[in-house]
Amino acid sequence: MEKQLKNLSDNQFQILLYHRIGDQDGFSGLMLSQKKFLQQVKYIRQYCHPMPLVKLLELAAEGRPIPQRAVAI
Repeated sequence: MEKQLKNLSDNQFQILLYHRIGDQDGFSGLMLSQKKFLQQVKYIRQYCHPMPLVKLLELAAEGRPIPQRAVAI
């Protein structure tokens, strides 16, 4: 995840989708452990610009600048 977010260029954003959070990783990569989820949230808060998806779509549709490393969860 960190690699994908670091490589975002201007006016790009990433949409993250979590299928399931549990006690351990599993379900063919669709379930993430609580520990890894918390690590990812910490990374997002520290290095990214989390925003509501609706706001990101508004900015894109209006051709307005999107903050660097914008992320919707």
